[in-house]
Amino acid sequence: MYRLFAVGRWLYTHFPDIRTPEQWTEELALHFRSDLCSWTNGQYGGSEGQRRLRTKGTLDQPLQAPGLVHYLVALKHFFSALIRQPHAIGNEPARRIRLDFNPQEIFTAPDHIKKALDTASPRDIDLQVWAKLTIVAATQNWSDCSGECSEKADQVHPGSHCWL
Repeated sequence: MYRLFAVGRWLYTHFPDIRTPEQWTEELALHFRSDLCSWTNGQYGGSEGQRRLRTKGTLDQPLQAPGLVHYLVALKHFFSALIRQPHAIGNEPARRIRLDFNPQEIFTAPDHIKKALDTASPRDIDLQVWAKLTIVAATQNWSDCSGECSEKADQVHPGSHCWL
């Protein structure tokens, strides 16, 4: 939620006339995505968040690729939910919003951010660990599971074989 508050602070600073999600345009969304790439930690954060970042020594440092992606994902989900699901504010009737852009496309991380993510956090797994995981997944016995695990076994087990 704090990411949406930060976006609201950015919006108020740069576009004070934009007050509702329906007022977002493709141009504004692209402008936000572009501007986000220059944000620093805590730039649009609340006082408590800024205090915590200051304590960690990370206040005003450039926002890294994972942080940028988290903001984009938050907006992607927020706008998609408003389009998909009727919502009510106050005593107004529930409604969906209409936008002139697709949040799933616009709030996708730019290529240079995707590249930075891949470089910053590689997901290489040791070959021996991978072999153990593969053997366990291929020979798992769902009768040993209990509770929620066993209820989802029919969904997970075929997926694990496809994954292997």
